[in-house]
Amino acid sequence: MLHLLAIAREAGVPLALADFDRISRRTPHIADMRPGGRYTMADLDRIGGGAGGAARASGRGYLRGDVLTVTGRTLADNLREARRPAVRTLFRSVRDPISPSGTLAILSGSLAPDGAVIKTAGVRRLTFRGPARVFEREEDAFDAVVHNRLSRGDVVIIRYEGPKGGPGMREMLVVTGALVGQGLGEEIALVTDGRFSGASHGLRDWPRRPRGRAWRPHRRRP
Repeated sequence: MLHLLAIAREAGVPLALADFDRISRRTPHIADMRPGGRYTMADLDRIGGGAGGAARASGRGYLRGDVLTVTGRTLADNLREARRPAVRTLFRSVRDPISPSGTLAILSGSLAPDGAVIKTAGVRRLTFRGPARVFEREEDAFDAVVHNRLSRGDVVIIRYEGPKGGPGMREMLVVTGALVGQGLGEEIALVTDGRFSGASHGLRDWPRRPRGRAWRPHRRRP
């Protein structure tokens, strides 16, 4: 999402967070991939890559086959040559999806008035309430995790890791990995103005403000 928004801005194509939420709500989840599912990227590569899933969705109105791709051919032309997995394991049918909607949602509220992104893949707990444990940087939060200074039900907030604060919107995978490793992936929520990748797991929320603004003007502490 982060990269698509940046590409759209450079290309002059209108694209907003609300568009992702609208598309996610109407698009079924059919790929049983980690960290929320069972299969890895290596498994996906062995069955022909993401084109197999796209081929399943192409005939159901979820993709526009007439768009031109970088191959010089249309998407429909490319998908005709895609290898369709014979066994329905990694990819489910769009008629029998893992869930009827996508694996992300756009949130709003006082913490992120311009919107926030949350991953819902593999998460069983979609509501969370607890005391805020606020950290000024990723390293301090990680230190609290490894030294068992957090409790089940805490809401960990890592701030000042955004485009200006990090700088560069640092990846928060170290903290999320440590929480999951301690069996706290579903018991501690994490909110940050930093960045999450597809490898992160658990209840994670990424508030986003346009044009690189963080939650409030700041300079990162030394």
